[in-house]
Amino acid sequence: EVKSRIIDGELVKTNEVYPSDPYSYFLINLKNHRMVLVKNQKGSPTLKNFSVTAREKIKTFIREENKVKEEKLPNVHLNVVAIPFKGAIEEELKKVKQIRNVILRFYPLNGDIIDNETVDYLTESLEKLGCNTGNITYNTPTNKDNVASIIKDTKGLMKPTIRVQFKNGTSGTLKDDSFTEVMSIPLDEEESFNQNIDEITGKVINKPEFNETSEENRSIYDRMYTKLENAYNKLFK
Repeated sequence: EVKSRIIDGELVKTNEVYPSDPYSYFLINLKNHRMVLVKNQKGSPTLKNFSVTAREKIKTFIREENKVKEEKLPNVHLNVVAIPFKGAIEEELKKVKQIRNVILRFYPLNGDIIDNETVDYLTESLEKLGCNTGNITYNTPTNKDNVASIIKDTKGLMKPTIRVQFKNGTSGTLKDDSFTEVMSIPLDEEESFNQNIDEITGKVINKPEFNETSEENRSIYDRMYTKLENAYNKLFK
């Protein structure tokens, strides 16, 4: 919708509607399931949109496959969480006067291992108790540096929610997508889609947060590599 335009230097009210289809695509590192979400313009689908869409598509696929397969596919619990970057966490917490609470939501992990005995115990306890999710809450923490360290150490494998009072007197909630890194990468619109993908990949491929891979994830990838290669060749060759 276009409700106003500048015409000959004057602000003019309009009531124009144009068809639009903003989109996002993603790059995924199959060794660790970490992803870069790429928006092509303002209004493009967000990480939350991706999470909801992926969850529903996978559920639909499993439901349709199980109608015809004797060996049923298991249900999948998909959780998409933004990867926290320490610098981004600290920048957000600089605006905060008081932290009211920190909630860390956790799930069964998809081959990932956090090198933390407490976190390992919490995630492993989900299966023992028959739960899909759990959470732990810290009330009124006063050490912002340690809060930032805890969020960074989750490495995107737990979902943080921080309820705060800002220095301007307002209250708010910081979630996982508040702490991720956002990059603006200028692209040549004359280049092909694949050339633009290569340009974006070159900017993010060496990021430690994108490449961090546990031994268990590496083992899963090595075991599944041939199947992945065959699926790729079937689709694209």
